Amino acid sequence: MSDEDEKRIQEILSRFSDGLESKDAKVQQVKDTLQAFLENGPGTREERQLIVLDKLLLIDASFNDFRSKRN
Repeated sequence: MSDEDEKRIQEILSRFSDGLESKDAKVQQVKDTLQAFLENGPGTREERQLIVLDKLLLIDASFNDFRSKRN
């Protein structure tokens, strides 16, 4: 995974929370779950990172579609 991919993940996550340092329990739970998956999930670390990136990009697109339909 490239540095650009890592940057994109951080940008998407920051849009869906109070920022990466959010104290909200649900945000922390999601971050912990993602971290556990990245560290211990099936496949190589790079494969796991690509899976997370793909899912975040889908969420990001869905969120943008939802937001544009509301306006």
